[in-house]
Amino acid sequence: MPFPTATIHSPADQPSATSSTAAYSRGRGRTTESFVREAEYVFLEHELIVPAREHLEPIVRLALQAQQLYFAGVLFEPDAAQLDQFFYAFIRLCAVPAPQQLPVCGLAGVDSPVPEV
Repeated sequence: MPFPTATIHSPADQPSATSSTAAYSRGRGRTTESFVREAEYVFLEHELIVPAREHLEPIVRLALQAQQLYFAGVLFEPDAAQLDQFFYAFIRLCAVPAPQQLPVCGLAGVDSPVPEV
């Protein structure tokens, strides 16, 4: 009985979402300052005190780095809306106080009892 084979691609064969994220930022003329203003808007939208610039800039840098890492791992090329959605969601999670218990995000078996065999 023949075994199925899979083609293995090296990361160099895949399009780099990291570079596409950076290209998106440059292509739309987005500067760090524009991302900081967007982050300020998220805080204001949730009626929270906007952190001082020296606290907000690291949050923005982390959001952009997390965005690059996330989209580097997915199997599709993100569009502008997906990149913006990720950025806003990250900033929102930094802006809004966390609930008592964070959701497990649907990981099987994390909160459920271990099935008996």
